[in-house]
Amino acid sequence: LVGSPYVYRRAGTDDVVVSAAEDGHIYEFSRGSAWALTDLSLAAPSSALAADDPMAYVRSDGYSSVVYRAIDGGVDELFSLSPAWGSGALTAYAQLGYAKSKPFGYVRVNPARDAVVYVGPRNHVFELILSGSDWTGADLTELSAAPAAAGSPMPFVRGDQTNAVIFRDAAGHLNELYLSTSWQVDDMSEEAKAPPALNDAVPYVKIDGRNAVVYRGHDGHVYELSSAADGHEWELSDLTVQAGAPLASSDARVYRRGGQDAVVFSSGVG
Repeated sequence: LVGSPYVYRRAGTDDVVVSAAEDGHIYEFSRGSAWALTDLSLAAPSSALAADDPMAYVRSDGYSSVVYRAIDGGVDELFSLSPAWGSGALTAYAQLGYAKSKPFGYVRVNPARDAVVYVGPRNHVFELILSGSDWTGADLTELSAAPAAAGSPMPFVRGDQTNAVIFRDAAGHLNELYLSTSWQVDDMSEEAKAPPALNDAVPYVKIDGRNAVVYRGHDGHVYELSSAADGHEWELSDLTVQAGAPLASSDARVYRRGGQDAVVFSSGVG
């Protein structure tokens, strides 16, 4: 296998790791009573080969979903309600352009709807939405008059139950697209006077209900932007300085350890 594996909890509560191989097939390690390996590309009829790392989540209808950028540039999905797997070409269904980034799926709220975001033509952020049995799409950059994106956008649901997408622009600023009565954009880096991001950021909701976004700066520091649940007044924290941590040589990732929020990264010392 190559690239970065992605971990999630599949419908049915199995712990699962998905990853792409050199031949473009997507594989799944699933843990029931023991670890098992499945070639999802073979299990799903007519599925396209992957050009990049996959991402996985559980849809609102209970289907396990693996989304990825295919070798033809489209956003494709492998889906299962167990045990059978199916496949779909989401950008083709929605008649949207090719993907320039990894796609990321999540479940929107108010109401619950399955969505996939990615960077497409003109470096705009696009959203695919599952409406009934049909995938439709929208250009969020155009709808919000946001700047062009660099890297991969990351969706999440804020602490106030607002649908949001975080992306990095060409200047390294982190921007938030959020759905109010319509899609709006906020330059979080400008608001917090934060240093530019080197790579993509990771958004999440902290255990205390505050929104947070962690990222690696050009100086190797791991920074956090945080705000109240309503997304107002983003503030900057230098986690590297606060913790006396070594400089980061990888992007930061977030997880919940027991009752604590935790950020992990690799340092240059191995």
